[in-house]
Amino acid sequence: LRSLKVYNRIEPATYRALAAEARASGMGLVGHLPTKVRLDEAAKAGQSSFEHAHLLVRECSGDVDAWRAGKLASDDPT
Repeated sequence: LRSLKVYNRIEPATYRALAAEARASGMGLVGHLPTKVRLDEAAKAGQSSFEHAHLLVRECSGDVDAWRAGKLASDDPT
């Protein structure tokens, strides 16, 4: 399995570049859900697995924008 692994602290522009490179190279895109990338964007980008699925719950919460902006950093379990 050839894949690019992404991590939660990468910037959205970097994430998008990695996703494009993975697609162009026929590689998978796996890893963490970057804090500043929305779950729906990651899915559309082709990310096929997510580490630490507890972060997916945050995506469904009412405070996701505050969390993504770093205002809830003390609540981040990673």
